[in-house]
Amino acid sequence: MFEYVTSNKKNWPKADQMIYKSYYYGIRHSLRKKIGTKGNNSLNSDMTFLAILLSGIYEPKEKSDIVKSIIPPFRKYKRVHSEVIDYVSDMYIILDYYNLYADFVRNRNILKKRKADLIKPYIGIIKNKYERQIAAIEKAFMKFDEAERSGEDNLSLVSNFSGEMYQKIFCFKIEDKWSKDLSDMGFAIGKFIYILNAYEDIERDIKRKHYNPIVKSKRFYKVNFETFIKQLISTELKCARECFSKFTINKNYDVLNNMLNGTICHKKNSQNKNLKVKKFERIEKKIISTKKKKLGNREKKKGK
Repeated sequence: MFEYVTSNKKNWPKADQMIYKSYYYGIRHSLRKKIGTKGNNSLNSDMTFLAILLSGIYEPKEKSDIVKSIIPPFRKYKRVHSEVIDYVSDMYIILDYYNLYADFVRNRNILKKRKADLIKPYIGIIKNKYERQIAAIEKAFMKFDEAERSGEDNLSLVSNFSGEMYQKIFCFKIEDKWSKDLSDMGFAIGKFIYILNAYEDIERDIKRKHYNPIVKSKRFYKVNFETFIKQLISTELKCARECFSKFTINKNYDVLNNMLNGTICHKKNSQNKNLKVKKFERIEKKIISTKKKKLGNREKKKGK
C-alpha cells in the first residue's frame, strides 16, 4: 500500500500529532478486529487522511479509549472509534485484497495469494454493503491489466484508472452536498498516488522488466523528465487542494491542511531523485547494449 498524502509530522504541534495518531490507531484497531493479522496490516497515511477528512466533514459520533502498548516502552495511546473509522478500515481491506491478488497474478507470488485468500471470507461478508466501491475497484484493476497487456504508454490515461477508483472510495455517502467535491478530490488524489508510485518504481520495474507507463514517458521527455513528472503531480495536488477549500471543516482542520499543504513525503528520500534518474539512464544503456550484443551474436551465427 502507499504512503503519499502526508507531511513531516515532527514539525507539527504536539496536539495535532496526537489527533493524527488517535485516528491511525483507531483504524488499526478496527482492522485487527475484522481480519486479525491477516493481509497487510501496515496502515498508510493516505487512508488515515481519508478518515480524518470524512470525520471533519460529517462529524460522526465518536468514542475513544486509551490503551497501553504491549511493546516497550509501554506508552499509552488514544484510539478513536466511529462509523467513519469502520468505513475506512473496510476500504483498506478491500484495496489490500485486490492489490495482493493483482501482485500474485503479475508476479506469481504465492505468498501474496495466500494472504489474499485469508482476507477473502471478510470480502464476501461486506461485498453487498459496498457494491459501488467494489465495482469501481474491480473495474480499475481490469483496466490496469488491459493497459499492461497492450503496453499503454499514456501515463495520464493510466493514472485516470486509479483516480476513478479513489473517486468512489472518497465518496462516503451517495448524492449529498459534499459527494461531488469528495469525488473530485478522490480522483485527483488517486491520480497523484499512481503517478508517484509509478515514478518510485522506475528502477525496479526496468530491472524486473515490469510494465510502467513512466518508462516510456521517460524516453519521450529525456531532457526535462523531472519537470514533466512535477507538473503532473502539481496539477493533481492543486485540484485536491481546491476541492478541500470548498469543505466546511471545523474539526481537525489544521491536521488536514498540514497533510495536504506540507512537504509531500515519498517512500524514499526525495533528495535521491537525481540519483534515480542517473541510475535509470545507466540501466537503460545496459539494456540497449545487451540487446545490441545479442543481435550481433545472431548475425554472426547467421554469417557462419
